[in-house]
Amino acid sequence: MRRPRTRWSRRELLGSATATGLLGLPRLSSATTSVAPGHNLIIIVASGGWDVTFCFDPKLGVEGIDGPEGSENPDDPDDREVVETINGHPLVINPVKRPSVAGFFEAWGHRVDIVNGLWVGAIGHDTAMVRMMTGTPDDTRPDVAVIAGAELGAELPLGCIDLGGRSYAGSLASTAGTIGSRSQLKMLLDDTVAFPAPADAGFTYPLLERTDDERALLQEFLAGRIEREAAAVRGISNRRERLFADMFESNSRVERFQADSGAFADLLGFGRAPSFEHSASLAVELLRGGVCQTVVMDSSQNWDSHTDFTEQHATFDAFFLGLHGIMDLLELEGMLETTTVAVVSEMTRTPKSNVRGGKDHWPYSSAMLFGAGIRGGRTLGGTDDTLVPRKVSLQTGELSDGGAVCRYDNFCAGLLETVGVDPQPWFPDVEVYRGFQS
Repeated sequence: MRRPRTRWSRRELLGSATATGLLGLPRLSSATTSVAPGHNLIIIVASGGWDVTFCFDPKLGVEGIDGPEGSENPDDPDDREVVETINGHPLVINPVKRPSVAGFFEAWGHRVDIVNGLWVGAIGHDTAMVRMMTGTPDDTRPDVAVIAGAELGAELPLGCIDLGGRSYAGSLASTAGTIGSRSQLKMLLDDTVAFPAPADAGFTYPLLERTDDERALLQEFLAGRIEREAAAVRGISNRRERLFADMFESNSRVERFQADSGAFADLLGFGRAPSFEHSASLAVELLRGGVCQTVVMDSSQNWDSHTDFTEQHATFDAFFLGLHGIMDLLELEGMLETTTVAVVSEMTRTPKSNVRGGKDHWPYSSAMLFGAGIRGGRTLGGTDDTLVPRKVSLQTGELSDGGAVCRYDNFCAGLLETVGVDPQPWFPDVEVYRGFQS
């Protein structure tokens, strides 16, 4: 019998790295930028709502909870759900359906902290995602990655780059960027790249190509116009003054980004969304090259299993194969000690399945953290037999009857502090969760 895959092969790891510049040309040079001190941050979003009973929060045999054990194949003695403690983590594993989960924790569990019993307090995808990313119910607020990027990467071309469409820039939009759902950012960096015109249009894009002199004149005009408009409202309207300051900042960052990140265009697959493997190696290269300080990625998996919750076997297996790959890439580049990775999902699934064999939305979640600033080897917090969070000490993460339930805002404040950003200005009335800090 073929041995199940638990990690990227060396050929795949090196091939993915080469394809995006990690081991070959083109490669982004960090010599042209002033790389900011402090931690890098990668946030990976498992959007849709993972079922924590398949991995992080074992509930096998608990009455009232439909877990993964209900889908075991009675004809395959190896297809069994078991709880096994791996590098300090009690986990639900299955060597047939989810071998990558055990493989990841065997290799990296000593660097990983799991936080169970996160209270999200919402069951809509959008509202719950806003809370987990920004630490607030307000989708106009910047998320943790954008805040950290703005605070730590002020001198870089961009503070944060969104590779998966899951980031919230809010008031810090001038410091953040996104590659677009089909890597459209490549058009900003390479004037020869454009979407194809309709077959019968009689022309091709781009319709206009600027010379270097024309580009310089346009930038000079734009900078002067912004300054004149800003001067007209200075001391009169704080809101409009801030708007023009943001416009000036955005224009300045565009110039820096184009000047320092030309090779970045060669790493983008224009016209298509990047795979998780491509995003992982692209994220590592962007951080290594000093293009940005933080990156937001999507898991590239569909976790919203309303009609068949056993689909999460394959989802977890593919995802942990990818997580193993990104850890290997960070180690390959010598970046494990300077990069914090947070893996989050906006919710988990209900304890019981619905009439369609799926599971619906449940307003709690788990998170996984590894890399710089993370103690590792611990599963923190927990839930009761109804999948409701138990109280913990927000200082240690340990269960405590005299403590509090860890909320999304406590968690986000703790993540900011972990990467070296003072959370107080952003979360002034929130107690910081420090359980996962080293």
